[in-house]
Amino acid sequence: QCGFQDNQAKGLPLIMGLVILYDPQTGEPQVILDSATVTAIRTAAASAMATKHRARAGKEGAAEAFPSRPSLVHNGAAERGDQR
Repeated sequence: QCGFQDNQAKGLPLIMGLVILYDPQTGEPQVILDSATVTAIRTAAASAMATKHRARAGKEGAAEAFPSRPSLVHNGAAERGDQR
């Protein structure tokens, strides 16, 4: 198994990572982001787009198609850096 198995009991993510954006001219790091936050935003965006397209196509049950933990993005936790 990968990750830090004891972290969940501590309220920490199982797996941690960083996303680093570098200046293309100098290679100097410009932004360092927590990958859990990036993943939460990407997951929420993908779910929203899929739900929108299902609704446009007249599909029912869009909400049931995308079960997930409470979104970090929707409750403002992403802005606070909360990873729980």
